[in-house]
Amino acid sequence: MAAMETALQDFRSPADGTHSNRIPQEKIEEFTQMIDQLIKVRVAGDSPLTESFVLELLDYAEASLLDDCTLIDLKPPIIVCGDIHGDYATLLRIFSTQGWPPTRRYLFLGDYVDRGILSLEVITLLLLFKTLYPKDFYILRGNHEAMSVNRIYGFKREVSTLRFTKVLWYRFQSTFNCLPLAALIENKIFCVHGGISFRLVSLQQIRVLKRPINLPNDGFLLDLLWADPSQEGRGFEPNEMRNASFTFSESTLRQWLDCMGLQMLVRAHEVVPEGFEVSWDGKLITVFSCPNYTSGNKAAVMSISRQLQVSFTKYQGKKPARGRATGRPRGGHK
Repeated sequence: MAAMETALQDFRSPADGTHSNRIPQEKIEEFTQMIDQLIKVRVAGDSPLTESFVLELLDYAEASLLDDCTLIDLKPPIIVCGDIHGDYATLLRIFSTQGWPPTRRYLFLGDYVDRGILSLEVITLLLLFKTLYPKDFYILRGNHEAMSVNRIYGFKREVSTLRFTKVLWYRFQSTFNCLPLAALIENKIFCVHGGISFRLVSLQQIRVLKRPINLPNDGFLLDLLWADPSQEGRGFEPNEMRNASFTFSESTLRQWLDCMGLQMLVRAHEVVPEGFEVSWDGKLITVFSCPNYTSGNKAAVMSISRQLQVSFTKYQGKKPARGRATGRPRGGHK
């Protein structure tokens, strides 16, 4: 693919001084070399990944993830990306056009796996960047980073049947349990995968959470990953489309933001035709970074400047995706 060839040409390994100081030099070199190889990948058969390599990476990645708070405080400028869902080609296009880590700071809002055919390459590349450049690369948890979901919608089959073994798939679930849940940019912009919760009355409730976390079947943790805005609803109402969590109205979001002293909610979780959608006088922004997820949608990423000005870059997909998962299994999270 031309996008991947461009990515290979554009990627440059940064100076050693930007790396995490917790990683031995030989591992820095090994991980950097793997990035060089990964950005050449076009199909799974080209992948340089081995089960032993990924298992070792997950040990380092978990340590890096747990160094972050469950609610991460971030400074702009920063690039915010929504759902990727195994679309590796688009992920490389994003890095190639926006700038490779750590030359640009990134925040990803979750849903890296399932549906796409290269979920393993997507999550591995993201974890490599998180491990090497922990202060310039941040990844949150999405609702698909849960065993009860990714065992059904593709990731388990890709990892444990088509590529490697169940050992690696189960090990990924431990890493997903270490992912932070939300981010706060300049104490004004609240970033999360899904939405808000009537059960979340203080951001301190997130800050004090200790990870690893197994997601519950109910409560504000579930809402952060599953909730959706509703144009027609009033207040908080059961989220019937997803069979999980709640929907929230414009007035509810405005009241919640005021109570928290915030200006804006930035979230992912829903496909939108242009890849982004600004709603409710700029109080709500949805970002979706996987094109052709359904009905030929575009993908987008959001840039936030030092002055908290936002702008968007759109990406057109080339092939229709295989569909999407709209709800959680009725058995709940396990």
